[in-house]
Amino acid sequence: MITKTIGIILFKRDVKKIKYLLLRHHKNYWNFPKGRPDPRDKNELDTAFREVWEETGIVKEQIKLVKNFKAGYVYSFKSPYSDELGNKVTKRAIFFLGQVSGEKIKISDEHVGFGWFSYDKALKKLAKLKGPAGESCWLLKKAQKIVECQGFGPDPVGA
Repeated sequence: MITKTIGIILFKRDVKKIKYLLLRHHKNYWNFPKGRPDPRDKNELDTAFREVWEETGIVKEQIKLVKNFKAGYVYSFKSPYSDELGNKVTKRAIFFLGQVSGEKIKISDEHVGFGWFSYDKALKKLAKLKGPAGESCWLLKKAQKIVECQGFGPDPVGA
């Protein structure tokens, strides 16, 4: 069975660069905020906004979604939830893309850290992932192209 995990790739404009928010789960495992749907969620966007709020403290009103961006990947891994035959857990990750206003982040207990990283640094953090590393990097590359094409570049000096 494939379960869903849904989130938002969050970015903010800086004077010099676009920066992406990554959450640190343990050791070198960094990824975007995401999580499982709750029965009370009306749709995937509800899940994404709820998960971002639970994991970062960022509320829906602080996020401007980028229109027509919805991307994802499927990944598998062994976990304590693997069945008695040792079959891997398989998940379908779905992400939206959103620009954040505000600086305050309050991470959840499931994380040990966070950071706002330039595209290049975020790509390096994600590349260290075992498992969905290639997929997360692909997703960030796709997001970066959209951000650049839609004019979300750095804030003009003095703006």
